[in-house]
Amino acid sequence: MRYLLHMVPLRRCALACAVAISACGGDDGASSGTGTSSATASGSAGSSGTSRGTGSQTAGTGTASGTSTTAGTSTTTTSSDTGTGTGPGTSGTTGGGASPECMGNQDCKIHEDCCTCEVVPADETPADCESECTQTACAAIDYKGEAACIDGICRFPETTCDPSGVVCGAPTPSCPSDALPEVQGQCWSFKCVPISACDWVPDCSYCNPASEVCVIEQTEFGPRHDCEPIPWECGDGPADCACAGKLCEAPFDTCSEGQPGTLQCDCPNCG
Repeated sequence: MRYLLHMVPLRRCALACAVAISACGGDDGASSGTGTSSATASGSAGSSGTSRGTGSQTAGTGTASGTSTTAGTSTTTTSSDTGTGTGPGTSGTTGGGASPECMGNQDCKIHEDCCTCEVVPADETPADCESECTQTACAAIDYKGEAACIDGICRFPETTCDPSGVVCGAPTPSCPSDALPEVQGQCWSFKCVPISACDWVPDCSYCNPASEVCVIEQTEFGPRHDCEPIPWECGDGPADCACAGKLCEAPFDTCSEGQPGTLQCDCPNCG
């Protein structure tokens, strides 16, 4: 009996402890549920503007609502970084003005048809003229020049066409309107060359205003004319001393602008 009487208090104590433990466990469950609910609600508030906040709800469970706020801040930072990254890319693709049409002779070629004998960039294919002929403009004058890249421009290498040095008694050779007789030494070579290959022309009317500028050297014997390709530095604008002044070579290296399409080159020290 004494043994049984001793057992009764032990059982009551065990039952009381079990009830107490159950009560404590219930409080933990309620606290955990409250924490989840709070984090979820806070996550929704933080994600009102972006799906990233919603995805952070799980991470926010059991933590302070600041987790959702941090996710929102992270989203804002990402957006800002993306905008910053786009800036330099846009700036890098902004046009930087004119550029050379060639870097070497291999970048140029001769284009010839019934009307034309000229040098163009190798990747360019000009439309042929509609005239009919039995030979091209280059073949018509038996011109066998080469394409060259000079100062970033595709052109013919220049040859002398200035008759002022001719002292032989031979008559001036006859050439087509788009060519001039070549000078060799102190006489004619008796060959015709494209005007664009000459270092001299009678006047500026021989120049093509669309692609050439007439350079006029004011010599003591009178003006000397030369049709030069418009430098690539001029872009689509007119050739002026700012972009084409290098065409005035020493001693005629003082540049001034005359009529449209012309440059005046003076020699201040020539007497």
